[in-house]
Amino acid sequence: MKRNSVTSARVRLHAFLCALCVLCGADPAPHKEMEITGLTKDTAAFFANAHSKITTYKGAIYCTYLDSDRDIRVRKKGADGIESDARVFGPVARDPWHMAPVLGIDGNGYVHITAGMHDAREWHYYISAAPGSIDRFTKQEHGSPRCPPGWLITYPEFAHDNRGTLYLSSRQGTKNPGHLGASVARYDHTAGTWQSLGTDIDRWNYLIWFQKGPNEVRCYQKWDAQLHFDYANTLHLAWKVSAIGPKRNYNTGTHIMAARLPDGASQWETVDRKPILDLPLTIKNASVVATDFKRPELILYGLGATTDGSPVVNYRYSLGDTPGGGDKGWIVKWTGKDWKRLRFPREIVIPTYLMSDNKGKLFTYGPGGSLAYLSRDDGESWEVVTMPYDRGPAFSHSFDRQHFIATGNPRLAVFFDKAGVIEVWTIECP
Repeated sequence: MKRNSVTSARVRLHAFLCALCVLCGADPAPHKEMEITGLTKDTAAFFANAHSKITTYKGAIYCTYLDSDRDIRVRKKGADGIESDARVFGPVARDPWHMAPVLGIDGNGYVHITAGMHDAREWHYYISAAPGSIDRFTKQEHGSPRCPPGWLITYPEFAHDNRGTLYLSSRQGTKNPGHLGASVARYDHTAGTWQSLGTDIDRWNYLIWFQKGPNEVRCYQKWDAQLHFDYANTLHLAWKVSAIGPKRNYNTGTHIMAARLPDGASQWETVDRKPILDLPLTIKNASVVATDFKRPELILYGLGATTDGSPVVNYRYSLGDTPGGGDKGWIVKWTGKDWKRLRFPREIVIPTYLMSDNKGKLFTYGPGGSLAYLSRDDGESWEVVTMPYDRGPAFSHSFDRQHFIATGNPRLAVFFDKAGVIEVWTIECP
């Protein structure tokens, strides 16, 4: 009863604040924070398959990027407005879809950066020498306590919980090519060690595992593992499953899946809070958000949570007919019984990516356009935010999820590939 009372109070408060914003007529106001030049032009390398490139810590903005020499760099804008820039390592191998860096900051303020791995046998992993500083980075050697566990590493992504604890997800391989899994690890910034959240298979630890179905010869898995922590610090996890079989290509997406891990718990649950007794997470024991077996091309684009902690998932049917016809892009939230599709503006540019602030705001933005969409009422209504770019449409982007959760103001880094420029924007939402 106590939890339900607290949740109801949160919902009532958030509804009141939404109504107040509407009455005040407060419009979102985008403004540019900084601009980074000298990147690789005419390539998807900067943003391809890597999304956690920007974060805010103690008022300072950090953004990592790949320069024209394929060196990994980081730009910092301090709380005092002063910018600094540093080379971390490089050059990385010329592998357009696997060069891009990602960045996270641990609970002690140390900056973590990794990049340039495609089925790598060892991590390319660097940590700043001092909290909040980008002056010098130290490589973490394979097997050392501060280096994450894993083998055949691809597609790393960082996430932070509400206490500032750092998490890292990645695709990892096994000794049998084609059988792939996903790892999620948590960093203990007090001890300076990593803890894997899965189970051991073939000497390595996996949280998500591929199970072959009929006529599925192997798995090509980007995983697209998305992590989000709701207001109660529950870890929500969503991922895409790809199984290669007859008439299926490398973009195949047969399932969008989800699971949750309550704060302080060790046992994972389905979205309806039933315990998952055995790991790893598979299509057999986790929650199914969507499936497509006719022409499977499901793509996962985002994960968030509503005011009461219900997961919100954004995905797309890229081929074939969608259920019931209509738009290919879907945003759904868990009602406690099933997945409800949210209303959304018809003019939306699909695909879009999604993040939430846990207080009722949802923010979506799609590559190739200058329009973003903001909801202040858990996705029941939306307003258009026009980004005042002077370089034309942005190629791609990365969300600062920590800033959005802390302030309710979206922040994103957008990449203009023809110009080789990153712009960091903040949208003030009164």
